[in-house]
Amino acid sequence: MDSIRKVGFGLFFALLISCSSPPNKIITNNNNSIETEFINGSSGVNNNGENNSSEDLVNVEGLPISSQTEDEESRVVSLVSDEQDFEAVSDRESIESDAIRRLEQRTVRVVYNPVPLPVRQRNANVPAYALSSSNPVGNKIYNRLILFDSNSAFTRRCAQHKSDFIAQQVFLNNGGPNVDRLLLDPDGDGYACGWTPDIFQDMVQ
Repeated sequence: MDSIRKVGFGLFFALLISCSSPPNKIITNNNNSIETEFINGSSGVNNNGENNSSEDLVNVEGLPISSQTEDEESRVVSLVSDEQDFEAVSDRESIESDAIRRLEQRTVRVVYNPVPLPVRQRNANVPAYALSSSNPVGNKIYNRLILFDSNSAFTRRCAQHKSDFIAQQVFLNNGGPNVDRLLLDPDGDGYACGWTPDIFQDMVQ
């Protein structure tokens, strides 16, 4: 019975040692997930106790890592243009071939004729108008043609603008304050809708 127990314990320790030994190293090309295992059953050390060099490491394709790095560097260098290198160009180009290439480029070239720039609409400078105006709000200094039901037209036209500032700018762009073509200043004070110059005048006081 004791001999059976000894054999059993021996098999158990042998199985435990075999499970704890590290596997071989495999390096994948996937940067997101790299399986780090080791070659010859040790971490960077072979069976003779010597460190493994980079040539011992292999990728999943079976190529040495050093060769893979050299190939990647050569591919990067090949992407750089050598058109400015006279020796490199002279090996593959001649005066005649260069002339043919330039002719081919000229045939596919697209020429765009210049066109006049669009005329930018100059909006009235509302702050400058506010600072130059001294007329009190509601004081009539400009003649206005009062039409029938002009108050409702005034309310309706002012509601078409997003703000009183925009209404004042539109008013000045269309002849204001001398002329009120859009019926935005029925009282003739030079200020459209509910806009007043007070906010700008208070800034400089």
